[in-house]
Amino acid sequence: MEFFLVIEQGLDLMLTGMMTVFTFLGLLILLINLSSLIFKDSPNTKSNQDESPETLNIPDNHIRIINQINKRV
Repeated sequence: MEFFLVIEQGLDLMLTGMMTVFTFLGLLILLINLSSLIFKDSPNTKSNQDESPETLNIPDNHIRIINQINKRV
């Protein structure tokens, strides 16, 4: 009968560990999404379209693609 006790304790430990990891990862996902909403750039700022010498050589299509990616992130 001690065998079943060991199996029961093992299952309890496994379920406790799995629920801890599930809770931690769920909380981590929620915090990442919340921080992305808080730290999102406002649409009035010109982040990639300033007229610095480095950006003068970048084609307009590339700048539009970069801006679209930044909106999704």
